[in-house]
Amino acid sequence: LERTVTEPNTTRSFQVRTTALGFRETNPPADGDWTLAVGCSTTFGWGVEASEAWPAQLSDIWGEPVVNGGVPGWSSLQGVRGLGRLMGQENRPTRVILGFGVRDLQRSARPDAAARATHWLHQTRWSILLRGTRTRTTLAPGTEAGVRRVSEEDVVRNLHSLVAQVRENGAEPILLWFPQPEGGPGEEELARLQSAFEYPPLLTPKLERSLFFPDDPIHLTPVGHRTLARWLATSIER
Repeated sequence: LERTVTEPNTTRSFQVRTTALGFRETNPPADGDWTLAVGCSTTFGWGVEASEAWPAQLSDIWGEPVVNGGVPGWSSLQGVRGLGRLMGQENRPTRVILGFGVRDLQRSARPDAAARATHWLHQTRWSILLRGTRTRTTLAPGTEAGVRRVSEEDVVRNLHSLVAQVRENGAEPILLWFPQPEGGPGEEELARLQSAFEYPPLLTPKLERSLFFPDDPIHLTPVGHRTLARWLATSIER
């Protein structure tokens, strides 16, 4: 895809360019070390340019390719089902940052496990917007209606599965519970999630509300992406 999108919540316009392999703007390098960033629109960088999203900014800090494999709308379950496609390059990634949590906590009419599989392109939020409709099939985190897309138990199961897939491909897994200033898990649930992962630990950065768009409490501003990239650069051992 190559489109200019105007986000209705923020009225900010940004470029959506995806490669034939499903990455944002840039494919993995043919050789050498590189990092794969996987997640939903919070990894893709919804509302910001590709160069402003945290994978690109982390790449600048490290001086090493960090390839953006974020797919808007993905929960950890969809990550389990789609990770193999993103990792299946001839030059496998050195490490994989698994940034989930936001979509898992969303509420919907049914859990993700009960949903019928569709082509990955049609599961994405930006695919809906590009078709010219704002119809939503999920509700914002914290909304009482419906059920959670992924239960706490299944989140743990999915993250363990993702870690196992990464290790089977000879890469280092890094777990990131994406920061959410509103509608995130309660302290007890977050503590349970953290206790379920000794190695790799579940990274849980805290970011101020001002680093997210005023009318969109899920997605980071360019400054928010830069702040997260700097936090990750100091928190991940290389």
